[in-house]
Amino acid sequence: MLAPAAIYGLLFLGQRFPVTECVAGGVSHTAMFREALRPAFLILLFCMFLTASTELTPNQWVAKFLQDTAGLQEGILVLVFINFIMFGMRFFAGPISHRVSPIGLLFGCSALSLIGLYALSFAHTAATAFLTAGVFAVGISFFWPTMLGVTSERFPVGGAFLLALMGAGGNISVGTTNPIFGKIYGDVGAATAFRFVAIFPAILIVVFGVMWLSHRTAGGYRPVELNSEPAPESVEA
Repeated sequence: MLAPAAIYGLLFLGQRFPVTECVAGGVSHTAMFREALRPAFLILLFCMFLTASTELTPNQWVAKFLQDTAGLQEGILVLVFINFIMFGMRFFAGPISHRVSPIGLLFGCSALSLIGLYALSFAHTAATAFLTAGVFAVGISFFWPTMLGVTSERFPVGGAFLLALMGAGGNISVGTTNPIFGKIYGDVGAATAFRFVAIFPAILIVVFGVMWLSHRTAGGYRPVELNSEPAPESVEA
């Protein structure tokens, strides 16, 4: 990791970068920090905990799970399969989010993740493993980038600070849920552990569903302009 870091450092030497949107808009640090305390953002941060745990925690165990339950010695291939699908699907995130709105996309991702995780807990053959893992992969493909996109569009005053909080929240959540998943895996079984994680997208379906209905009632999802008046909290939530 140090080699590419050093190369990037050399490439950056002498470069001039444009100011951020917040700096250009004259946003103070106080306003940026205050944005992090808005109830609508805290709800979104809570969702980031759940989306990151749904996406990243099972991925660290799926290979071992399939070796133990499906007898698939090359369980790592399923993990490669999942990440290959995610890589391909993210090329279509933009057109899809413009058609169904980012919140609608997150709602659909939550539903597919729930179905994929729950079905994956019953996989006992290579065929069912790849099939259920494929559904799960499509579901988690858009979680992380769309969550950051919604943060940027709905809370522009927070700028890079809120984006950093979202990323940190996602990583902290994985560090929290992964040991719990491992304990359930060791004490109760793999299937139960996957069904435990399935609780997270089930909660997200409700939260994103409420958000989607709230935006639809207010005329649809709209990005907030940096210099415009913020939308009511009920709409942003």
